[in-house]
Amino acid sequence: MPKSRGPVSGEREPFGDGIVRGPRGGCADAGNPFPEDGDPAGARSGPLVLSFDAFEEFPEDGDPAGARSSRAMTRPPTTPELLLDRNEAVPRLVGRHEDFLIVAGLAGTARDLTFLSRDAPHVFALAGAMGAATAMGLGLALARPERRVLVVTGDGELLMNVGTLATVAVVNPPNLAIVCVDNGHYGETGYQKSHTSLGVDLERMALGAGIRTTRRITRSEEIPEASRLIREGNGTSFVLMRVAPTESPPHKRDLDPTTERHRFRAVLLD
Repeated sequence: MPKSRGPVSGEREPFGDGIVRGPRGGCADAGNPFPEDGDPAGARSGPLVLSFDAFEEFPEDGDPAGARSSRAMTRPPTTPELLLDRNEAVPRLVGRHEDFLIVAGLAGTARDLTFLSRDAPHVFALAGAMGAATAMGLGLALARPERRVLVVTGDGELLMNVGTLATVAVVNPPNLAIVCVDNGHYGETGYQKSHTSLGVDLERMALGAGIRTTRRITRSEEIPEASRLIREGNGTSFVLMRVAPTESPPHKRDLDPTTERHRFRAVLLD
């Protein structure tokens, strides 16, 4: 039987570390998630709730180096305005789509590329495979080193499997380019804000993963240089294009995966 640690209080209690804990036992180590005496977690500690003080880099009480400020986390940076129109920016960036074997992510980017290419067989547009675009592009680039491979995906799709960027960086195929069309929203499910509207920076994540060549596009005049980069790089390149949360071109594409697989395979064997 677990030892009794005193009466359980029903009130929330603030701690000096900026954390408010729910109902708990009266012991000094109530926040310990791994009790040595086998006491189940629910008996001594309730749910942990972060107070906003935990995110203050400079606490109002002037404590510059105390217990709170040493563990403080800064608020996410302000998201820049999303001004580019994807219906103009994506075609300008991709340019001559026949230069690439293309893997397009879900939803918006799939429509962007199938509309641009008129459903050309060298464009493999995903449906129902969220998070797979970058990994598929990596495999394709390794299998066909003589061809330029372009992955065009969205922020939500890339966030689903962002760890793939680390593998891409380690392997670093010279014929692979990744373009993330980042509108800061999940367009298919009602335009809820994605993490990139709340401070997550996918270009910095790509750099942190080890991809040496990255670009961020927020203005029209930056597009031509990025378009050259995805064609001429001697290592994997990553381009983050920030666009307004607007609809992709209306395009009804063939969603049959078998048909698309056979079409794409025929291009590879040609």
